[in-house]
Amino acid sequence: MGHEIYPRYSQIENITNSSNATVTFTDEHDFTDGEIVGFRVGRPFGMFEINNHHGTVLSHDDTSIVVDIDTTTWTPFDNSMLDMPGTTPPICIPSSS
Repeated sequence: MGHEIYPRYSQIENITNSSNATVTFTDEHDFTDGEIVGFRVGRPFGMFEINNHHGTVLSHDDTSIVVDIDTTTWTPFDNSMLDMPGTTPPICIPSSS
């Protein structure tokens, strides 16, 4: 019998530069509107400014969320390193994690 880890995290595929950032994931996620989420994004992926920030989910669909974080002036997200061995993937986590 396997054990499921909770709370879940989702691997980030992209983050837009916008007044309310859209975060797209590599798979479906469990986040809901009104939930507070946090980000772990290392420098290889750009947008390192979002690392350790928290935001509220304003809206969501199966594979993305919109959060109340203004990323308009931040470094663009770079997903070219997602499959690079030795890198820790960028993730979004529930704020209590």
